[in-house]
Amino acid sequence: MISPFPAFRYIAGSLLDLSASFGFITWMLPYLLMDSLISDRLPERFFMPRRLLAHAWSLLSPGGTLVIINHTLEEVEIQAALLSELQIAAEYRGRLRGMVTRQEEERFAFLAHKEPDRR
Repeated sequence: MISPFPAFRYIAGSLLDLSASFGFITWMLPYLLMDSLISDRLPERFFMPRRLLAHAWSLLSPGGTLVIINHTLEEVEIQAALLSELQIAAEYRGRLRGMVTRQEEERFAFLAHKEPDRR
């Protein structure tokens, strides 16, 4: 539970281990550059941006929303290419305003909605 939002959950672990369905997914700072992964001292075997994005999208319920937050403009270009490659229609929302980190770094966002079932 994320106080004060009891309906929200933060799930620690591998995205690939999840099989549930979610109506809203926030994906903060996915690793899109090998250099970033290595500088954070993570093993190279964890670098799989396409596979992770495809799996995150598969977890999204029909009618659900995926918000992706990227770190740099270079990552934005990579993210846009991956979304296009996977045929995920996403709206680039640009630089997030009012998002301040300790380093006062910029953040950029994409918003994707999965079409609801029309049954």
